[in-house]
Amino acid sequence: MKKIIFLLLASILLDAKDYTILVAPPKSEAYSIAKERVITHQYNAFSNISDALVYAAKLLNRGHDDKVTLKISEGVYSGHKGYWKIPPISNAKASLIISGGYEKHFKESNAFDTQSILNVTGNHSHSIIQLEGSRNKLKQLSISGLIIDAAPSNSYAVDGSLLKYRSRTTPILAFGYLETEALFITDNVLMNSAHMALAPLIRAANENAYVVIKNNFFVNNVYALKIDAANFRNRPYRYLLINNTFVSNLPYNFDTTSSTVATVEIASKSSSPSNIIIANNIFAHNASAAIAPLYKESRMANITIHNNNFFNNATLFHQSKQSSGAMIIKDNATGKYINYDIETMKKTFSYDIANNYALDPKIMLPKTVNQNLATKMPLNVERLFSKNPKLTKLGVRKVLATK
Repeated sequence: MKKIIFLLLASILLDAKDYTILVAPPKSEAYSIAKERVITHQYNAFSNISDALVYAAKLLNRGHDDKVTLKISEGVYSGHKGYWKIPPISNAKASLIISGGYEKHFKESNAFDTQSILNVTGNHSHSIIQLEGSRNKLKQLSISGLIIDAAPSNSYAVDGSLLKYRSRTTPILAFGYLETEALFITDNVLMNSAHMALAPLIRAANENAYVVIKNNFFVNNVYALKIDAANFRNRPYRYLLINNTFVSNLPYNFDTTSSTVATVEIASKSSSPSNIIIANNIFAHNASAAIAPLYKESRMANITIHNNNFFNNATLFHQSKQSSGAMIIKDNATGKYINYDIETMKKTFSYDIANNYALDPKIMLPKTVNQNLATKMPLNVERLFSKNPKLTKLGVRKVLATK
């Protein structure tokens, strides 16, 4: 009988489990509450994100169908030498959920109210959040609710101009060619990157794999986002770019004949997800154009562009119409870029384009940001939110203009 009971208990322990890791700043009330919650081995508390990630990877690498969720409370967090690394994980059955913005009782999350801020420092050789290694596998990876300001890892001249080549040369987030069924990047603020905010290069674990980039705030980044994949044989089936706000982002070079002059670039269909949906986003006051398919239509994936607000983009190209710069394409014959406003974009291309518009979203930028000199002075997250008090109550997307 004892042997049977032991085997039953062993079987239960080997079954899939949900683990919750509570993270709060040391000596905070939230950390005291977190420690009181540690009742079983399925509940743990840490005072820094780095140690929590190491522990999460240890759990996930055991090979079970486990899900580990990091709930990160409001506060300011320091990383290891200026960045946060996720150790290599190889478990195609497991999921890792990293979720910030929790209040002290860890019951509710609102990234734009109870802010979890990563205190970035001057390390230039790593992404700010980096999945280490190149053979990682997870069923699902989700990163949400974090405020990440890359400005402290950049270099600026006396007049406040960005010194790009003396600043961080890696994206804010990087995933080490992760093989996964689903990647979620939601409810984050990604700002002041000197070299791309996000370019999730993942390998699709199966034919239905997908990426969701939702309700993020991309601001004042050099080269905000590239839609791409890690391997042309293992491309995600669907890529959803929805409900995001792109404001005051910059081209890679301030040169109208250079490459990389869009806020969002889309790679060719041989290396990008098969179906790309760009919907309900706000693109406003970007010196770069909003969207750039990098090749002619026959070499691109299926692209849907619906219900986006394109307002005052492509100022690098001295566009005059408020709806200009919705899309930009390079004319290979002349080597020059052609900017398309909302109307000409729809008339010119056979992509699924509908119900886009140009309406001032009334975003109040700090005075240190000059739209025509967009490489000046980094945006400050505290000043940005203080000038938009409703952002901290409702979330960025909900207070911006809709059609």
